Amino acid sequence: MDNLTDWLATNVTYIDQNATDLDNVTIAAYTNETAINKSISDLTVAAYTNETAINKSISDLTIAAYTNETAINKNISDLTVAAYTNETAINKSISNLTIEDYTNETAINKSISNLEMVVTFPISASSVDESVFTALDEWQVTHISEAHSVAGTEAAPNAANLTLVKLTGTDAPSAGLPMHNTTIDLSATSTVNTVQSPTLSLISANLTLAYGDRIGANYAGTLTTLAGGSVTVHMKRV
Repeated sequence: MDNLTDWLATNVTYIDQNATDLDNVTIAAYTNETAINKSISDLTVAAYTNETAINKSISDLTIAAYTNETAINKNISDLTVAAYTNETAINKSISNLTIEDYTNETAINKSISNLEMVVTFPISASSVDESVFTALDEWQVTHISEAHSVAGTEAAPNAANLTLVKLTGTDAPSAGLPMHNTTIDLSATSTVNTVQSPTLSLISANLTLAYGDRIGANYAGTLTTLAGGSVTVHMKRV
């Protein structure tokens, strides 16, 4: 019994001592846990700080991107304005060009209306009825003149004379419409080397030529010795 008592006393003391050691283990464990928690806390803080830094960087990046986007949009806007301005300038130029073209066209038309055609053909004792001009545009006869250096020798009733006529289609010179009221005298009674200008017809249709119309020379009487003669016809565009 005494031995048992001694054994228990010894072992209880050991256990108490060990229990003290367990308390030390618990303290150590708690200390480690505190250190771990602190590290975790520090880690969390660090992570949070990094996250804040990252978020800030993202925010700055977004702001930068937005700024760049704004700058790009502004450039695009400026480009659009510039393009519109250029388009306006081009349209203005086209508008001016049209006005200038119209002005030029008017000037050209005015110039065309002022254009004059002069047709001259020789006449002599060998002249015969013929077409002397064919119109490719619209013309109006404004003046006719004739002169010769040697007159025909025949007098009435075979006195030589000439009438200029308007020919259309297949008209022969003898069937044309007269362009002047009095004939051109080529006979012995005519004055040589003197210009004759017969009075033009009062019928405007007789003086106006359309595309394909012709001027014909219609002779009457005997020309005999007629020489050195020429006829000149003035026309204007209509």
